[in-house]
Amino acid sequence: MLNKQKYILASLLVLNCAFAGNAAPNSVASADKKIYIKAKPSAIKFINQYWNSLTIIVSDIIQTNPDGTRINGRLYLRKGEGNYAKLRVDYQTDYKQQLLIKKSEVLLVDLTDGAVSAYPVSMTPAGLILKPQLDFNKDVKLVDSRQIGDDVQIILAHQDDENGGTLTLNFTLEKGGRLLRWKVLDPQGNITEVELNPETIRLNDEKLVPNSLF
Repeated sequence: MLNKQKYILASLLVLNCAFAGNAAPNSVASADKKIYIKAKPSAIKFINQYWNSLTIIVSDIIQTNPDGTRINGRLYLRKGEGNYAKLRVDYQTDYKQQLLIKKSEVLLVDLTDGAVSAYPVSMTPAGLILKPQLDFNKDVKLVDSRQIGDDVQIILAHQDDENGGTLTLNFTLEKGGRLLRWKVLDPQGNITEVELNPETIRLNDEKLVPNSLF
C-alpha cells in the first residue's frame, strides 16, 4: 500500500494520449522507442504557445507506475496562480485513493480510512504543470527537445533543480496541436506516466472544474 502511494504521488505530479486499456500502445505512446531528432525551434515555439493556451484539462487517464502497474482514473486540472491552481485525480482501484493539490500542498487521500499524506507542491513537477504561463526558455530549464514527424517531446526541469528530476511533455502538431502525455522522472530514476484518453479530453471549460471538487 505504501509503495503504491509513493508511485501515485510521483506520477501525477506530474501530469500521454493513447487509451486502450491493456491493448498494445499506439505509435504515439511508443514513440520513446523510436529515434528522435532535435525539435525544430518553430515546433518548440508552437508547443509553448499551445501549452500556455490550456487553462483547464479534464480527462480519463491511465497511469503507469514505476513497477509497471496501471491505474485508471479521472483527472481535473486548473492552471492558475496561488490557491486558484488546483488538481484532482480520482483513482478507480480496489483501495480507492484520491489525489488533490490545493493551497500549495499535495494531498494523497486514502478513501478507505480517510488517512491523508501531505507534501509541498514545490517538491513535485506539479508546480510547473499548474503555472498559467510557462516560458520554456526562461521560467524552466529546457533539458532537451525531440521530434519525430509531428510528435514533439519537451523535457523540462526546475531552474534550481540539481537532483535530476524531469517533467516530459509530449504533444502532436497535428490538427492544431494536442497534448498527448506526460511523464515524470524522479531523482531515483523512477518513471511514471499519465496517459489521457483522447475521447474524453475536455479543455478550457471552467464549469468542469468547480471549487466544489476541492
